[in-house]
Amino acid sequence: MAERSLSSSLMRGAVWLGAGRASESLIGLLSTVILARLLAPEDFGVVALAVALTEIVSAFTTMHLSNALIQLKEEKIGHYHAAWTLALIRGLLIAIVISLCAIPYANAFNDPRLLPLTMACAGILFVGSLENPRLTHFSRQLIFWQTFALTLVSRVAYLAIIIAVALIYKNYWAIIAGSLAATCARVIVSYALFPFLPRISLKYAKDLLSFSIWLTFYQTVTALNNRIDQILVGSFLGQAKLGVYDMGVRLASIPTKQATQPIIATLFPGFSKIHREKKDLPSYFSKSQALLASIGLPAGIGFALLADRAVPWALGEKWIEAIPVVEFITVIFAIRTIVSPASALAMSMGKTRLMFFNNLLVFLVRVPLMVAGVISFGLIGAVAGRVAAGLFSTFIDLRMAKHLAGLTIRAQLWAARRSIASVMVMAAAVRALEIFMEWRGLEWSAFVMIVLIATIGAIIYLGTHVLLWRLDGAPQGVETTVLTQLKKAPVLRAFLL
Repeated sequence: MAERSLSSSLMRGAVWLGAGRASESLIGLLSTVILARLLAPEDFGVVALAVALTEIVSAFTTMHLSNALIQLKEEKIGHYHAAWTLALIRGLLIAIVISLCAIPYANAFNDPRLLPLTMACAGILFVGSLENPRLTHFSRQLIFWQTFALTLVSRVAYLAIIIAVALIYKNYWAIIAGSLAATCARVIVSYALFPFLPRISLKYAKDLLSFSIWLTFYQTVTALNNRIDQILVGSFLGQAKLGVYDMGVRLASIPTKQATQPIIATLFPGFSKIHREKKDLPSYFSKSQALLASIGLPAGIGFALLADRAVPWALGEKWIEAIPVVEFITVIFAIRTIVSPASALAMSMGKTRLMFFNNLLVFLVRVPLMVAGVISFGLIGAVAGRVAAGLFSTFIDLRMAKHLAGLTIRAQLWAARRSIASVMVMAAAVRALEIFMEWRGLEWSAFVMIVLIATIGAIIYLGTHVLLWRLDGAPQGVETTVLTQLKKAPVLRAFLL
């Protein structure tokens, strides 16, 4: 009964987060298309450099206070006052440090636009530090509707402002203005959802910092991993190429991130609850891997198959150079969904030190790969370096999960075997269809081709998945849950049975 209750809570949470992600995905895609058509690649490049500095500097003091609050065995109101105080102090200090770094940073790239942009990013970061920490109480109880509300309001505010500013000024300030509007909206709504009057207090700060110190180190290296390629591309290839690369990475992250993040967001509080109650954590971890792979692999690989048509259709011909960036990086994002629960597992077990050293190892491998790629082959070299580093990172996460959950690498991949096989069949079928249509001279509008290929690919993936599941003896798994829900629809019952 308790297990069903936990599963139901996680499922409801995933539904709320899924609704939030769906709205975020739709609004985010719309805003990206609008900005891509109104702004130049160089605009995205200069903003990417400003954001890179902000994220790297802020990562050095990231305290993961929300995660620390979730993991507490017993929560007290003093913990929330301490969390708000620590976030306020951190936000103020980081804003000051980033502002001081802005001048030498702008001089290093010989671009005066970076000075006001970087300082604006620092201000946005400070405003975000004021968010209500009491919302974490909902996550501890596996309640996630408030995340949907925060996401929806902030993204609507972002879209409204970027459209207005982009239409009026047609420059990079539209991105900054939208981010500021989204952050302000998020802070205001956080207090409307859970009224809380914070006060400055560090009485329980030690309880939070003892958990988050290694997460701070981990997040620092993560920020370096996520942004070092942009700094390298901007330094060696210029801001126009960086804009193309940044747009490609943005688009590449959309399918897998939006499809899997609602589930991933429930894993840490879910794993933490399972770990506290000493339940079968390895079993839950394996199921989460299978579920995320079944969603993330087709979303990512499918988008990569459509990139050559979708990018110019959605963004315009000036972004054609971003197509290979999207194709290759989307694939590595899709592959990494198999190991995406590993970080949540490590945090739930308090193994943040292990996370840090693993991420540091990935960073030490990634930097020389990226430098060699950018210097030798330009933009394509940067993509190749990121893909190679992504594969290495996936192997490291598989090893970490083996250590923590006692599941061999083979067992982890075996859990996703039907999804892996199905997505390979889907990719082969889509490519065969494209070759056949080219041979017969069949070519329609880009939109029609995108819809046709996406529909056929989805049907082939789902059909292959169900067939392999049947041949596998119809074991309990993600297929069981999905088919149980679908069988409730009278129209589908006869077909599925």
